[in-house]
Amino acid sequence: MFEETINIFRLQSEQKGLKLELNFDKDMPKALLIDEVRLKEILINLIGNAFKFTEEGYIKIDVVVDEVYEHTSKIDLTIMVKDSGIGISKLNQEKIFNIFEQSENQDTKKYGGTGLGLAISKKLAILMGGSLRVESELGEGSNFIVSLKNIDIASLTNEDTDTESKIDYTSIKFESAVILIADDIKENRDLIKESFSDTDIKIIEAPDGKKALEIAKTQELDMIFMDIRMPVMDGYVATRLIKEFSSVPVVALTASIMQEELEKLEGERFSGYLRKPVSRGELFKEVSKYIKYKSNITKDVEEDISVSASISNAQGVIAFLNALEPEIEMLYKEAKSTNNISVITDFSKALLALSLKHNVEYMVNYSELLLEKIDAFEINSISEMLKDYESKIEKLNSYIE
Repeated sequence: MFEETINIFRLQSEQKGLKLELNFDKDMPKALLIDEVRLKEILINLIGNAFKFTEEGYIKIDVVVDEVYEHTSKIDLTIMVKDSGIGISKLNQEKIFNIFEQSENQDTKKYGGTGLGLAISKKLAILMGGSLRVESELGEGSNFIVSLKNIDIASLTNEDTDTESKIDYTSIKFESAVILIADDIKENRDLIKESFSDTDIKIIEAPDGKKALEIAKTQELDMIFMDIRMPVMDGYVATRLIKEFSSVPVVALTASIMQEELEKLEGERFSGYLRKPVSRGELFKEVSKYIKYKSNITKDVEEDISVSASISNAQGVIAFLNALEPEIEMLYKEAKSTNNISVITDFSKALLALSLKHNVEYMVNYSELLLEKIDAFEINSISEMLKDYESKIEKLNSYIE
């Protein structure tokens, strides 16, 4: 969940030239039982605010385990969102958690106000039995600290992990389809539209519910993403009217996480709902429920084909394996231990160059796919591929022994 949330801001960090980091405590359990929706809302608000007030330097998210209670299987957790931005004076540090308050002397035209984000985040932290506070010095950045107590440690069953590994939703291939995106904010439409740029899905846009209704009456649609709050006609009314003459799936888009709003959505005629901003993985997973798709060739079959092709060049494979030390292996160890995108990129490029040099198709495919995942900032896929590297080298070794 942390990695997915951070991924939403990757493009923004590149555009502003800011270093965006996520660091986990080594004692972090594999899984926690926690209110994901509330925690994600807090993170999005705090990280978004950090981007607003930081022009150069970094934004770091540190997740720290303060205490482990083994007898009750619980932990105390601290999440810190640090930035190198303009900072907040001591006098104004309590004010910023009030609705629509902002620091005195803040350039509103340049930065805008902090709006509801910090007030909502503090309330959500309290509802989760925790707290939210800030440490900051004017001109020296800020550190927003979320403290959560008695979080349950959860167990990962084989069924859970098997299900997650079966489908990589970001890489499935959809059949041709037409999707309507109704949202009054162009940037929101663009974000979803961009996710389908390399697919066979045609996107139609509508700036309000009335226009969406007109399009649904005149065009064949396979699916609709409907923002619930729009001018002229909101998403609730538009969906009710569309459902009077069409069975097209309508998925609600909402920026709200309030329980009453979610209950209202479930009571309406929506096929589902997604919370904005939406990641590519969440988007494709929802679309896959209603639009046919093809999975890529299964991992085992792909590997067998690729390895066999490589083994026909046994001498090249031997030369490749002998050349891995020390540079490639050193880069791999650093990439695996730091999760630094720059280091992972260096490792992937070096591995690709070596694989091409010795014509080892199996590792060429692996390197190129890893670089694709890096370009798309698919953090979970990158992490899984790094874990697979050693097993791939072992497989090559076993084929030539």
